[in-house]
Amino acid sequence: MSAFVVSRLVRADPHTAFDAWTKVEQLQQWWWPQWPDTTFELDVQEGGAYTIRSAQGDAAVSGGYSEVRPGHVLTFGWQWQADMSDADTVTVLFTPDAQGLTEVTVVHVSPGRPVDPDNQQGWNDVLQRLPDSSPA
Repeated sequence: MSAFVVSRLVRADPHTAFDAWTKVEQLQQWWWPQWPDTTFELDVQEGGAYTIRSAQGDAAVSGGYSEVRPGHVLTFGWQWQADMSDADTVTVLFTPDAQGLTEVTVVHVSPGRPVDPDNQQGWNDVLQRLPDSSPA
């Protein structure tokens, strides 16, 4: 098993930062904006599932939610459409700091294989687009 961690600070409280990941109208503002045809199907609850898809970008990712604690943690499977290997697991942590900012930390775990460096670059790109974000 291998893993990597990527973090960003956002100017929002943990619940607002969490909503950016779990509300379609907010997610579409920053997730894959380079592909305007991106669609989001979210059933954000433990046992629920999601699919994010862009025909223009020839990309689709999906998975199930295993932990949903608003303002604290969001854990879900991560499976690219064409990837037949075991799903990765992504945990997003929302940690408030003393200045009123929230540290958003993504922990991406790949079972039984090395982490794909493209995934790490992708998370850096995605987190950089979070509203009012700056490197942590």
